[in-house]
Amino acid sequence: MLQVALWIPLSSPGTLTRLHLPLSLDQDWWQRDVATGTLRYGFLDFDGQPYEIRIWIGRAAPAHDRAALLQALAAVHPAH
Repeated sequence: MLQVALWIPLSSPGTLTRLHLPLSLDQDWWQRDVATGTLRYGFLDFDGQPYEIRIWIGRAAPAHDRAALLQALAAVHPAH
């Protein structure tokens, strides 16, 4: 699962993980392992507005599903 959402904070995200384009798993994501997989998230700034990026990769996900998620992650870019 890949989710990109406008983050409307009550305060600044502060020291939370800042990501950069192009997105990849090689960046310093915040990460938490759960029983069914791995949840990663971080923040990306577009025109001064923070967006939260979340990805979840299931442990039992087939290789082609993992590859599709990584392609989708790399395809995130600002709309023109």
